Amino acid sequence: MVLAFIITSLTGDTPLVLYYQVYGQLLQPVREPSDAEPSNKRDSSAGSETGESLQKLCKQHISRVADQVHSEYQFRRDTNNLTPEEDIQRLNNDDTLPEFEVGHFRAETPVFSSGNPGDTDKTSCKNYQHVTWMGAALTGFILLCESCENRVVAEQVLRLLVRFLQEHVRVLNHPTEIAHKVERVAEVLDRILPDGNLLFMNHRVVRQIEKELETVMKTSS
Repeated sequence: MVLAFIITSLTGDTPLVLYYQVYGQLLQPVREPSDAEPSNKRDSSAGSETGESLQKLCKQHISRVADQVHSEYQFRRDTNNLTPEEDIQRLNNDDTLPEFEVGHFRAETPVFSSGNPGDTDKTSCKNYQHVTWMGAALTGFILLCESCENRVVAEQVLRLLVRFLQEHVRVLNHPTEIAHKVERVAEVLDRILPDGNLLFMNHRVVRQIEKELETVMKTSS
């Protein structure tokens, strides 16, 4: 199961999360009711505050993952003396995908108290999440998965996502325009990553998805 798909910038000192779609539970709940407050009162007053706190924690977790991808990408590019300009030049001249940096790492699953979601111990961790990422030019793509997921399949699916997003959204050429093309991004995600499920796709299935996307994008343009 994919917990989240993220598109982030890879330039500058601080990455900017350009787009994300959450599919699963990013946080690990721990029930710790407060003895100082009656349970019925907690249940009636927690509603909107709990939702806002959890949303904030999810965004913070996504930002931390994007930060780590940004750091790894910059380190590799500096080591290999490669620049984003070379990738962009290749895109503009040949209209072919550049060579991507690819990586995997484990990210801690943040733990929150269901009694007070804002009170989070950032050092504690019930389990881990698996991160698969690809980066080139100015843009990074991330799959945040459950720890039991197959990383080989995750990388294959991520490569398909990048391929179709570039074809139909031109995400590598104009990453900052993603906000204006969320419908197109959603069409690609719905077919390659249905409900956050990682699926092995053979050539026949990929070809069928390719035809469907061509038809949908023509009608929506």
